[in-house]
Amino acid sequence: MQTLNWLETHLESLDNAVETLNNNFCWALKIHESQGRWYVTSGEEPHVIYSSDSRDGVDAFLYGMGMAVMGIPQHLFDQLSKDMKEWCDSL
Repeated sequence: MQTLNWLETHLESLDNAVETLNNNFCWALKIHESQGRWYVTSGEEPHVIYSSDSRDGVDAFLYGMGMAVMGIPQHLFDQLSKDMKEWCDSL
């Protein structure tokens, strides 16, 4: 069993972390399960960026990604988000 101690105070939820990454950094993250294995994919042509034999493993991975992004100072977060959106729009 795992404990995601800062989840509610910093991320609100793992869904919020995924939404933040998708909306601000163009990750297009998706989570799905197939034949007892959990996957985190990214992109229009999905690429597996993480897989685990448990949903807890996926949750811990997403928690780490979310915490890393939420730790960026707000002014840098805003600029990085703006730059990423411009880059995504140019593709």
